[in-house]
Amino acid sequence: MRANRVSAFLMVAALSATAWAQSWSEAYEQGLGAAKGKQWAVAREAFLNAAAMRPEDQSEPTRLPAPVTERREWRNGSPYSPNFLAAYSAYRSALEEKNDEVKTGILRTAATELSTLVDKNQRSAETFYFLNQIYIQLNDAQMQREVETRWKAQPATWRVDASVLDPNEVAALAAITGQAVANNNQGNQSGMVNPTQVIGAGNQAGNQAGNQTTTPPVPTGPSDRVPVVATKFALIIGNSESSLDNYKQSFAQNDANLLRDALLQHAGYADENTVILLNVSAEEIKNQAAALAERMPQDATLFLFFAGAGFNIDGKDYLAGVDVNGTSDTSRMVAKIELFRPFFMKGARVFSFFQVRRAMANGRYFGEEVPIFGFLSQMQSTMSGGDVIGLMNSGSVNGVYTRALVAVLQRYRTNRVPIAEFGWQVFYEMRRVGGGTTGGGSGQTATLPALRNMGEDSRF
Repeated sequence: MRANRVSAFLMVAALSATAWAQSWSEAYEQGLGAAKGKQWAVAREAFLNAAAMRPEDQSEPTRLPAPVTERREWRNGSPYSPNFLAAYSAYRSALEEKNDEVKTGILRTAATELSTLVDKNQRSAETFYFLNQIYIQLNDAQMQREVETRWKAQPATWRVDASVLDPNEVAALAAITGQAVANNNQGNQSGMVNPTQVIGAGNQAGNQAGNQTTTPPVPTGPSDRVPVVATKFALIIGNSESSLDNYKQSFAQNDANLLRDALLQHAGYADENTVILLNVSAEEIKNQAAALAERMPQDATLFLFFAGAGFNIDGKDYLAGVDVNGTSDTSRMVAKIELFRPFFMKGARVFSFFQVRRAMANGRYFGEEVPIFGFLSQMQSTMSGGDVIGLMNSGSVNGVYTRALVAVLQRYRTNRVPIAEFGWQVFYEMRRVGGGTTGGGSGQTATLPALRNMGEDSRF
C-alpha cells in the first residue's frame, strides 16, 4: 500500500514537472517562431511570458524530466535565453520604429535589460555587442565607453541562444570574436566565446587580423604610384541624384571620384581597368558591368563599390538607378545577384563594398541576401538599420565610410590588400572618425567582410 502511495506521488510530481516545462518551453518556442518571422513585438511578449514562468536565463543545457538512465536535454542542449531574447527583440523592434521619441524609449528599455544581464554576470559577447549597437543608435559615446570598460573587465563566457540573430549580426560577431556564434539549437559549443575583442581596440584570435597595431603590408612600388596589376579591375558607382529623398546621398559622386583616385594611386589598379559610373540608371549599370566582365580574363579580381539607394525586396537585394520612382520600383533597379553574375561566370573574385542606407522596410533591409555561389566578399558601410553619414573633407562632403576606405588604402599602399585585415582597419578608422588612436563615438559602424568561398587572407 505504501509503495503504491509513493509511486503515485512520484507520478504526480513527474507530471507536474512536465506540465511546468511545457508551459515555459511553449512560450519560448512561440517567441522563436515570431522572431524568425520578424514579428518582434510578438516575439518579445512571448519571451517575457517564458521568463515569467521560468525567470532566469541559463547558459548550460536544461535537463528535462526523465529516468536517471536516460539523459534528456531541452532543444539538444541549447541555452535558455528569454530575457536576452526579449531585449534583443526590443532592439530589433526599435530599428523599425519611425517615431524618434518612441524609438529612443524602446532602445533605452533594451539597454537597461541587457545591462541587468551583465550585472548578473551573464557576460556574453552578444549582450555586449548589442549594448554597443544600441548606444551607437542613441549616439551616446559615454555609454559606449562604459560598455567597452565593462567588457574588458573579465572574460565573456556565458552562452546565449543565438538562433534568431540576423546572419549579418552572426557574421559580425564571428569575425569580431574570432569564433563562430552558435546560431542553431544543437547545443554547439562554438557559442562559447573567448575574451577576444568585441568592442573597442583590436582583436587577434589565431590568425584573425584585427589588432590595431598590425603592421600594414610593405609598399610594393615607388611613392608616387603603386605598380599596376593587370588582372585587377574596378567598377565604381556613385548615384547622388535620386527622387527618394530619404535615401539620397548627395556626396555619392564625390565618394566615387575620391575612391577611384585612391585605387589608381595606392592599390595598383590601371586607369583602363577602372570604370566609374556617376548618376546612372539601372540599365546603364547592367550594361557597363557586362561590358567590363566581357573584357576581364578568367580568374581576375574585381573591386566593386556602390554608393546610392539600395533595398531588400522579398529577400532580394536591389541597387537603385537614378531614375527609380519608388522604393518598390524594381523595373528601375538592378538585382545585386544579377550585377555579380557576369563576374562570377568569369571566375572572378569579387570584393564588394556598399555605401547604402540600411533602413528597415517591411522587416527587411539591404544586405540580407547572401549569394551561395561565386567567390565573394561583401562589406556594408553600416550595420543593419543604420544610416549613411557624410562629413566635410577639404572643402567637399564625403561619406564617413568612403573616407575610411581611402585612408586605409593610403596607409597600406600595396597592390595586394588582405581583405580581413583591411576590413578591421576600416572598422577602426570609422570608430576613430579619422582622428586619434583608440575607439570613439562614430555614429556609423561598418560591417566586417562577409566571405563566401574565399579565405580571410584573400587579396584585392
